[in-house]
Amino acid sequence: MKLSAPVFILAPPRSGSTLLFETLSHCAGLWTLGDEGHGIIEEHPSLTPRPFSDQSNRLTAGDLNEGLAAQIRQTFLDTVRDRNGRRPDAGVGELRLLEKTPKNILRIPFFLELFPDAKFIYLYRDARENISSIIDGWRSGRFRTYLDKQTPHGLWSFLLPPDWSAYRNRPLADIAAFQWQACHDYAMRDLAALPPQRWCALNFQSFLNDTEAQVEELCRFMGVSMDMRLREYCRNKLPPSRYTLTPPAASKWQRNARELAPLMAEAAQVAARINAFTAGLSLPLETELEIVSPAVTQESKISRNEPCPCGSNKRYKHCHGRI
Repeated sequence: MKLSAPVFILAPPRSGSTLLFETLSHCAGLWTLGDEGHGIIEEHPSLTPRPFSDQSNRLTAGDLNEGLAAQIRQTFLDTVRDRNGRRPDAGVGELRLLEKTPKNILRIPFFLELFPDAKFIYLYRDARENISSIIDGWRSGRFRTYLDKQTPHGLWSFLLPPDWSAYRNRPLADIAAFQWQACHDYAMRDLAALPPQRWCALNFQSFLNDTEAQVEELCRFMGVSMDMRLREYCRNKLPPSRYTLTPPAASKWQRNARELAPLMAEAAQVAARINAFTAGLSLPLETELEIVSPAVTQESKISRNEPCPCGSNKRYKHCHGRI
């Protein structure tokens, strides 16, 4: 029994990767760890940032030796479950693993050393929606990753790209934009070194627009069948993912419009590079990102004593409505 051609979802935090993962995990031909697999990697001290250091979550082939690689592969194999939560039978030969962790996007060379036949799904999302959601995630306090990394906005949340410490005292929107851009920079650089059949790209909006068709295409890429149970799941309204903070809404990013506005010129350039890199593979991202009137948002109509819609559990007047 072994893992064959495992598939890793590559995406910045808050880009829809959990919803994609939870949907694909209903496929009979895929095996998962049940949740994100970063714990299996970072239980090894050499693969996690040292306390109070400036080390990042970036891992490459040089971070592995034969013994360590064998341990990680075995732990993955010992942990996998099918869509019903069952362990594989002893007689099963090859298993197709699906793994999703935002830190994966910084670790493509590492996973290629670990699994030379690995495949990758590169997921991207509208810059305004993604960066805004990262900001909301920071404010929620639900995604703090390291207890030794303090910032003016609380403990560091989400992943640590290289050079993260240069941003730790910057405005929160700057940190969120940096995390988003760094993830895409490393993904495009590392995927460019691979044959095109080893990776595919998906605009999250395409996934939402036509879930069944997109999942069917992904199944072909992964080399698994789309059975009727998965097809029926895709035809129904998808439930919120386990990490959803507030109900989905197309204009939800506008509550952070004032903070996003100065960042959109650079974000548009990144979106254009993503479009060029993924041309013909999925819908392009919007690159007209200018926010004309960031001061005029839906939140201006919210009572100052109501809960802030960002999910922080604070009153609006103590959060986004501070004067």
